[in-house]
Amino acid sequence: MINYDDAFIAYLNGKETLRVGVGKGRGEEASEIGSHEAKGHEYFRINNHGRFLRKGMNVLAIEGHNAEVDSSDFTLDPYLAVRHDGRPGVSKSGKHVTLDNILGVTVNAEYSSGSKTLVAMDRYSGKVLWELDAEYSFRHNAIAVADGKVFCIDGLSDARLAYLKRQGVEFEGKRTLYALDAQTGEPLWETDKDVFGTWLSYSREHDVLLQAGSRSADRAKDEAGRGMVAHSGSDGTVLWSTSDAYAGPPILYHDWVITQTGGGSRSAAAEAKVFDLRSGEYVQREHPMTGERIPWTWVRFKGCNTAIASENLLTFRSASAAFVDLTGGQGTASIGGFKSGCTSNLMVANGVLNAPDYTRTCTCSYQNQASLALIHMPEVEHWTFDYYPSPNSVTPVRHVGINFGAPGNRYAENGTLWLEFPSVGGPSPDIPVRAKYKDPRWLRFHSSRVNGQYNWITASGVTGIREVYIRMFLQPGKNESEVDGFDKHISQIPVWSEERIKGAFEQVRPYTVRLYFAELEGCEIGQRVFDVSLQDRLALEAFDIVKDAGGANRCVVKEFKGIEVKDDLRIALDTRNPEEAGPLLCGIEIIAEGW
Repeated sequence: MINYDDAFIAYLNGKETLRVGVGKGRGEEASEIGSHEAKGHEYFRINNHGRFLRKGMNVLAIEGHNAEVDSSDFTLDPYLAVRHDGRPGVSKSGKHVTLDNILGVTVNAEYSSGSKTLVAMDRYSGKVLWELDAEYSFRHNAIAVADGKVFCIDGLSDARLAYLKRQGVEFEGKRTLYALDAQTGEPLWETDKDVFGTWLSYSREHDVLLQAGSRSADRAKDEAGRGMVAHSGSDGTVLWSTSDAYAGPPILYHDWVITQTGGGSRSAAAEAKVFDLRSGEYVQREHPMTGERIPWTWVRFKGCNTAIASENLLTFRSASAAFVDLTGGQGTASIGGFKSGCTSNLMVANGVLNAPDYTRTCTCSYQNQASLALIHMPEVEHWTFDYYPSPNSVTPVRHVGINFGAPGNRYAENGTLWLEFPSVGGPSPDIPVRAKYKDPRWLRFHSSRVNGQYNWITASGVTGIREVYIRMFLQPGKNESEVDGFDKHISQIPVWSEERIKGAFEQVRPYTVRLYFAELEGCEIGQRVFDVSLQDRLALEAFDIVKDAGGANRCVVKEFKGIEVKDDLRIALDTRNPEEAGPLLCGIEIIAEGW
């Protein structure tokens, strides 16, 4: 069975046994190759294999072909299904199938694994210290060992109990959560109240045992996906509980409980929830643009593994390898060029991000298939997409940066969230930015090309820009149950119609406005000269970037205080000489004054 795009030839011990989509020839001389999209696995029967098999090692080789040399994709994902009973195998079928009915292939289980007996042994001698039999079953993911204790749940999931009931088997007992002495196996405490968890984790730092679920697309179907209970690890006292739904497994990060998001190959995902480990309340943070308190969250897309945390980073797959900086904002940054494993493999230790190759059986095409060890280098750029829920009503913006032509968003050291414009790299707060141009050229370079503290801002920009209008209000919106990751992209740049834009102050409010420039096209003094107006008042006259900066590829920042705004911040750039290069702008930073 094979998922393929566009055609293939199969050879058994060097002899052709199957040809699909290739009309003539083989290898470089293959021709008349048909077009076929990879939409799932299809069955093909190898009828003549008996003539080619030999004793000992046998080799099945598959030669893949694309219909065109410039084809945009290529897929070749085979599985070999062998029957041992002598009966005929399955025939070719155009029907797309799954692996569920192939002998020996394990797919997601209906019920998670468990054991009847816990056995504790001396790690050095192997001597059995104690044994404990379950009344029902000790679920493996509901066992946690820490601080001289063994925490475990004896019981069956609701789905397993329902299945057994349909078979006529009913259990009267209750699930029990135990805390056992790790040396003796003696119970320290136990409870059968509100025991539902399919996942246990323990924080030694705060002596909190979390009973939760681990619902996810690639886990057993009977995993709990709703509810948490936090117990004191010392005596089992319930500290808090919640009935919230979430994706698991949860991560205990100091005094946070970070849940999962994304999964599978979806391009939309529910935002993750983050709880306070000691109170159960949502962890809050300050919105970088409005100053309001909002729930801390994170989002990823096209991720087939589980996020894990280190002291500073949350690491996971979001198409490529990706991370969230837990010490700063909540933006998702990608590490391009390689795919992290479907099992979590982005592990941080002693300042090194270890990425052993877990992709041997993956079919996703990425540039580099290798094991990597990465260290932090401040000069290496990273850009993010930043999801924040839309406000219920128009909300004034106090602090924001607009970065023209940037490849993503980025936080500055002063806390400014710089938003890419146009906004095409993923979810970002909706602030209406409109611009008018004459013969625009979008420029983007690596920050190392530009000298200066703000080189990552001024390494991109746009020429020919004439007017910019920024409505200083976040727009209200509907927060769907799932965030669409790719509703904005380079072929679908958001366009704001004036009738959609809302928000105005009753009285004008003052802002500090900083304009960021760098000459990125090699102009010399006098070749790019223009005026800049703010709110219809001249702010810069005959401004020459190269002259002011002392050369090309150098940052220039111009600051203007007390700029009064009622609705839009308006910026106009007018060239002095139509024969000269047009105005160039890299970024705009806007900061509220005194409110």
